[in-house]
Amino acid sequence: MILVHNHPSGDLRPSQADYQVTDRIYECAELMGIQLLDHIIIGKEGYESIFYAKTVKDENDKTEHEEGL
Repeated sequence: MILVHNHPSGDLRPSQADYQVTDRIYECAELMGIQLLDHIIIGKEGYESIFYAKTVKDENDKTEHEEGL
């Protein structure tokens, strides 16, 4: 399953609510044996993968934590 929604503002960055909804749908899909492949945000200037954005965000958070050690 791939989810798609638009941001009428044109800002393709996932919001905190986008991440929360994606996580909840991922959990529900998993319970039903359905694989959530991605969640895409579309806008006038293109698109953004929430899965890719989350991976980049997690990597940045990890790097910032490691640099603080």
